[in-house]
Amino acid sequence: MVRRAYIQRGPCQPRNHNFSQTKMLGVMRQFNPKWFYDYPNCVSSNATFYLMCYLFKDEDVHQHGRYIFFARGFRSWNKKDRFGIHVGGPNSDHYKVKKKRKDLMR
Repeated sequence: MVRRAYIQRGPCQPRNHNFSQTKMLGVMRQFNPKWFYDYPNCVSSNATFYLMCYLFKDEDVHQHGRYIFFARGFRSWNKKDRFGIHVGGPNSDHYKVKKKRKDLMR
């Protein structure tokens, strides 16, 4: 019931927030609101989490160190390609979680 309520509510997307910047390799970086589609941002921890991975974190689908998107949060703003790596292919943890979400909402 709790998962269903969070899914219906949707991810936190503070679109008008002025996201803090972090200096990475001499360049100031920050969260990009274009990433909101799947990756909500936690303003207090300046990190991004994947809502579905967080909601299904107790399920045995998270392997290979991908816990970053539900445990500590993603903060490497200079490595936006990590989102694509997290999503992976059709048998990835990301898609397993999306299937669990779809099954729950039936």
